[in-house]
Amino acid sequence: MDPVARVEALCEVLYVRGTPAEMGRAEEELVSLSTSPEYIADWQKVLEESKLSYAVFAGANALTKLITEHWTSFNEEQKLDIRAYILDYLANRGTSLEVFVVSALVKLLCRVTKLGWFDEGGKLRDIVSEAKRFMEPPATVEHAALGLRLLCQLVTEMNYQDTKRMPNSHRKVAVSFRDKGLLQCFEIAITMLKFITDGTFVPDNPALEDQVLEQALECCIKCLSFDFIGTNPDESSDEVAAIQLPVSWQRFVQNFETIRIFFVIFGGFATSEEAEAGAAGGAGAPGLGPPPLDGVLAP
Repeated sequence: MDPVARVEALCEVLYVRGTPAEMGRAEEELVSLSTSPEYIADWQKVLEESKLSYAVFAGANALTKLITEHWTSFNEEQKLDIRAYILDYLANRGTSLEVFVVSALVKLLCRVTKLGWFDEGGKLRDIVSEAKRFMEPPATVEHAALGLRLLCQLVTEMNYQDTKRMPNSHRKVAVSFRDKGLLQCFEIAITMLKFITDGTFVPDNPALEDQVLEQALECCIKCLSFDFIGTNPDESSDEVAAIQLPVSWQRFVQNFETIRIFFVIFGGFATSEEAEAGAAGGAGAPGLGPPPLDGVLAP
């Protein structure tokens, strides 16, 4: 049976119309198809040919699992093909996909990028530039939200340490990404926030503006929460109050415009009492304004 038709039939049973017993059997069969590298080509075909959202979702999850467990079983062409396909798929169909499908595809793309960061002559490292293209003319507002979602997941993936992988291997990739791509992610997110706050970015649908705003803020938070110095948060129960940012970030974090953007957003979404408190803090009230930045930046 054709692998695409087989997966689509199983997904129909599992997610749409199966009885509990049929759903259990369908799930078991789908899981069995993601246990061996021999199924890699079948799942690639599912991604390339299936028009069923549930099948694409299953394919993305299966390939993420296979890539994580059998990275060396993928040749250079397969890695680049998967990456190129997902970028093209998101660009052409991403705005009409369900969120769960987009999330699965983006996770697969970011996993491929992380595992192949030092492979293929660095061909997979331009992912930030590829994400930025979703936000450049003639991209739509929906595409901008997609690009920011991709950046959010990329930062999350690069900051995540899989307990099944060697810590040194993870840290090597994380440090390289920190130095080559993280600041660029932060800059892109801040730029989008600036467009929103100064009125440059005004979509017809307010819900889309909220979506872009949420993704941009989430990206900023993830960037600032990155493990810059390799400290495992599980090593201490004490809450860390300082962000250990590299000195190269100083011109952005200490920049008045960056602080202003965050306070404008805070003022726009806070209650009137919170906004007044924030304004008072900005005027010098103790404990309410932005914290002093001197001494926060770590080399």
